[in-house]
Amino acid sequence: MAMSKGFKVLEKSAPPNPYSIILQHRNKDSALLFESQAVVSLSSQETETLRKQYHKIADAYGVLGVLQLNSGESCMLYLVLVTGCCSVGKIGDAEVFKITQTQFLPLFYHTQGEDKVSEVRKLVNSGTFYFSWNSGKTPHLFDLTLCAQRKSKGASPDNRFFWNRTLFIHLIRYGIDCDDAETLITQATNT
Repeated sequence: MAMSKGFKVLEKSAPPNPYSIILQHRNKDSALLFESQAVVSLSSQETETLRKQYHKIADAYGVLGVLQLNSGESCMLYLVLVTGCCSVGKIGDAEVFKITQTQFLPLFYHTQGEDKVSEVRKLVNSGTFYFSWNSGKTPHLFDLTLCAQRKSKGASPDNRFFWNRTLFIHLIRYGIDCDDAETLITQATNT
């Protein structure tokens, strides 16, 4: 099954302070607004009202979360997008994709300079990280972090394989429910 780029990232057109982007799923009403290092969930009506002030800057297959890098006195946040992937098979109704390319979008006005995330990007693009979406027939995301026995017991993700769990921390801090079926963020696993 071919997977389309189901996410788009919109940036505020006139660069006022603070920097602001919207992460929108093409097939869902929900969206996330990132502004002033905070994040909030938007309703479809709020998204449509705000969209007029934004323009598209990126498309993605999936969103892995927010990478937080501390640099001296400041904290730099990057939205981690899956921009390249290939299908490696199916488990039940869920198709599994290998991550082949990512984009780290700064959630701040950035200046020309050293790319502080190049080593992290190289690791994530190495071909050893995977993600999956549910087929729409089940109410929750297909969790690659659990073996079949633990799935049947309703266990929570196995953190040994849920490698992007720390990328959820920033979202959880602002009350974004990352376990919700409508959430835009992807649970991923590594081999």
